Amino acid sequence: MIADRAELTESRRRYLRAVIGAAGLKTMAGLAKKLSVTQSTLTNIQSGSRSAGPDLISKIRQLAPGVEGASILGSEAVAQLGQPTDDRRIHLGERLAQVQRERIQDLQGLEEQQSKNIREVAGNFDAMDKDDVFLYLSAIRRPLEMDPDETELKASIAQAILRHAFFLYIRPTKAYLQSVGDFVDIRAEFENFKTKVLSILPTSSSKSFSNQLLLIEADGNPLFVAPDFKWELFYSERIDVPYKAIAGALVATRYGQHFGSPNFRIFLSVAATKRVLFEIAKTIYVVNPRQEDSDRVPLDIVTRLKDSAELATGEKMEEHIAG
Repeated sequence: MIADRAELTESRRRYLRAVIGAAGLKTMAGLAKKLSVTQSTLTNIQSGSRSAGPDLISKIRQLAPGVEGASILGSEAVAQLGQPTDDRRIHLGERLAQVQRERIQDLQGLEEQQSKNIREVAGNFDAMDKDDVFLYLSAIRRPLEMDPDETELKASIAQAILRHAFFLYIRPTKAYLQSVGDFVDIRAEFENFKTKVLSILPTSSSKSFSNQLLLIEADGNPLFVAPDFKWELFYSERIDVPYKAIAGALVATRYGQHFGSPNFRIFLSVAATKRVLFEIAKTIYVVNPRQEDSDRVPLDIVTRLKDSAELATGEKMEEHIAG
């Protein structure tokens, strides 16, 4: 129940901002143009000085069907201002559901669009050079570049491979996936992806570059504890920190079955980057000797990652493995 006009204004502001984000827009002016109304109309609706009619509310719902709460823009919301509210204390489940609804509206306006993410990642791949390494890790989330219909990232990866960069993907085994109820054939998915990337390379050289694009199947990485997160790490002698790495993550959020679930790509703090580097390097160090020769990470990369991880954390990898 909306208690006063200030709360109504704030609720409408959050809702419209969520619509702007979900529709791939940036400003209230852009939303107004999309809805064929003036910006002042939306501003007045947001402030509570007027309300949206049924036709406008219908247009907004069609524009952002994943954002609930359009009724807050209607005259009914204004009519309810000042009405008595239920004084009972809400229980914890209700309170958390309320916070989730409010947070989703705030966050949806900030969520990056996939097209922007692809452009950003492609730019990162385009900047990679000789002996630079991209490492990806997730239990159940597929990287953008493995979408069968995606082409831009595959082209950027192929060009980076020609410059002798490396792309390493750490994913769980089939047995692990089945244990968590996921039955994707990661090996088949990766081989299809690899074939498409290598097909972009000159025919005469594609085989010689095949060990620069590798799948590492492993189950023990502690980062898998958040199965729907994606972790990525760029490793390069041209990164200006002693341990030569910058890490990022795609954070998956959840806000209930009736709301969308925004995902956010972020760069990690120095402390988190060091830990991600160590856990990724440890996995490769342990698993690599058991890989088929064609899937084995070049020894110099394994060594470089191990040395940098130990430098970053001050910990010896063998001690962790023994423990």
